[in-house]
Amino acid sequence: MHTAVQTGSRVAFSHFLVEKGDPLTKAANCECEYNGFPRLPVSKEANLPRVLVVDDDPMVCIAIEVCLRRQGLEVTIADGGDAGMRELASGEFDVMLVDIFMPHMRGFESIRIFHERAPAIPLIAMSGYAFASSASPSPDFLRMALELGATRCLRKPFTPDALLTTIRECLGEAAQPKDKKEAP
Repeated sequence: MHTAVQTGSRVAFSHFLVEKGDPLTKAANCECEYNGFPRLPVSKEANLPRVLVVDDDPMVCIAIEVCLRRQGLEVTIADGGDAGMRELASGEFDVMLVDIFMPHMRGFESIRIFHERAPAIPLIAMSGYAFASSASPSPDFLRMALELGATRCLRKPFTPDALLTTIRECLGEAAQPKDKKEAP
């Protein structure tokens, strides 16, 4: 994924994305689509870790969805803060990925509200406007997200390995009893 400041996100994805009518669509039994791209199937019987992805950029959502589903995670996409709130109210999730800057509901507002409504669910904040440098008076948006309740942060562009590592860390921490310390 590639993100340039104030220009949005671009995705360069090396995995295949199937298009409507493509033989791979039928082979994968894709039942629904997201902005014209078929969704990968999820077995309702499987007890997979459930991830809520909240981002207004459909290409970022598709790239994250494909990456996570290939690793055996169940993924729900919400195309903004309001849609994310509806999904959170209607489903159960093990981890959330939330973009900080989205139209209609600012990501900071989403992060604060998501954390208030589901404080036990780890929240990973994502942003292309990530860190302030010493040469720039810009605020450190990801640090601010941590202060509002985010468990971890990812700076766009991030690699699939960074995404998977961050999610695994959050899932591992959520599974540990709060009163026990981590083994050395």
